[in-house]
Amino acid sequence: MQTGNQLDAMIASVQVLKQFQDLGIDNADALNRLKLVIDKVQEHNRLEGHTDSVSSVSVSPTENLIVSGSHDKTVKLWKLDGTLVKTMRHDAAVYSVNFSPDGQYIVSGGGDKKVKLWTKDGTFLDSVTEEKNIYFVNFSPDNKIISTGEDSTVRLWEYNSSKIIQKPYKTILGNGKYRVWSAEFSHNNSCKNIVTAGDDGNIRIFTKDSTSVVTLRGHIAAATYASFGLNNKTVISSSYDSTIRMWQENDNKTWSNVKTEKANNPYQVKFSPDYKTIAATSIDGNIQLWKSNQLSQQYLIGRHRDKITALSFSNDSKWIVTASRDQILRIWSLDSPSENTSQTNTTNLLKKGCSWLSDYLNNNDKAHQKYVDIRHICENTKKYKI
Repeated sequence: MQTGNQLDAMIASVQVLKQFQDLGIDNADALNRLKLVIDKVQEHNRLEGHTDSVSSVSVSPTENLIVSGSHDKTVKLWKLDGTLVKTMRHDAAVYSVNFSPDGQYIVSGGGDKKVKLWTKDGTFLDSVTEEKNIYFVNFSPDNKIISTGEDSTVRLWEYNSSKIIQKPYKTILGNGKYRVWSAEFSHNNSCKNIVTAGDDGNIRIFTKDSTSVVTLRGHIAAATYASFGLNNKTVISSSYDSTIRMWQENDNKTWSNVKTEKANNPYQVKFSPDYKTIAATSIDGNIQLWKSNQLSQQYLIGRHRDKITALSFSNDSKWIVTASRDQILRIWSLDSPSENTSQTNTTNLLKKGCSWLSDYLNNNDKAHQKYVDIRHICENTKKYKI
């Protein structure tokens, strides 16, 4: 099974199982082989609707909602089942989107030099316009919006339920001639520190009043993303030098690079919300994961047909959404296959395959039209008793 065609493999398995059923075939070896294919599928759904590279994705921390931003100048709001809720617009490519920590707001930024604030249902609230492109936007837990711009600065705005409070906004970091690609807050209510990744390869930690804490040096190409780990004593970073680095704070308040892992030109790396998994994007379309928060036990769960540009975990850490230059968002299950103690037979496997495919077949317009026969098979499968 090719990792980039997992849903296609599931569909093919359902077709074969239907043939077995029609012909009365009950071959244990063949059924066990099909069961192995079905159990290995982790791709759960595809969100298709963007007409250009998808550059950013964020999963709501409170609901089954996903927001995506694309070079097609749109921000799209989706349900987890693949239903498109709303399309919002910028005047140029959208480079970054994020949900607020309480799930009530969405922020977006892009090539039109605007930071836009929306409600969770896609209602436009307000915007601010900068002089340069906006490459990264996010929220802090204490109700502020942070952004990075083409002019190598990190800026901070306050916001409330109706607008971005435009003045006074604060420039909290000027990075000289080097662009800042990401800026993330520490994970405490006081939002004491911010970590940034820059074009010069350096990871910088500073307080939100712009006092420098430490500069972490080690990457030999542009650093593309950095974020804090559990208890804010760890930072993970990605770089175009094809490495992911883990940094830890020592007892004497200095920081050290404690682990370096090779990765395929990662653009983004993140901890899962439970801090038990690390995931990174890649230039070849593979989703790179490590089962340990210490960057060990690397494995792949699937791939896109083009570069993966962004990823976002669900709040329960059980699934992940990836965005790609192939214009598609894919949803992947991170749960291990459950032990099925029931007998392996055609009906059981058909039911399992159809249940897995339900969202994709019913809510993806392309799949809905292309796989009419599979939908009919699955509708009839609902009538079978195990």
